[in-house]
Amino acid sequence: MEWVEIKGNDDIKDVLDRYGHFHDSCLKELMMWTESYVDHSRSMRVGDGLDTKIQMLFQRQFLNPSAIELLFEEVTHFQLKPRAENDDSIIYDAVLMLRENTFYWQIPLIDT
Repeated sequence: MEWVEIKGNDDIKDVLDRYGHFHDSCLKELMMWTESYVDHSRSMRVGDGLDTKIQMLFQRQFLNPSAIELLFEEVTHFQLKPRAENDDSIIYDAVLMLRENTFYWQIPLIDT
């Protein structure tokens, strides 16, 4: 697997173009974690700073690439709303942007 670090708007454009802006894709897996844990003596250990990370695996109906993983570090906000029972979970478009040294990733809402 080749990881590509996104540093700026040119990298964002490259990833979105390479993955077709996530058109006809779906979120297959999501994992979120922190550095906090309880050790063997039941003492709580808390990570330093912004230690929340999120890794997401997407698959799509096209080749080259047919899957992509995104890893976000130092996450400050995360919101996920699953689709309603009779709606599909197809992603038609996604937005990745950089504003004031913060990356934002969003799937625009589709009116049904």
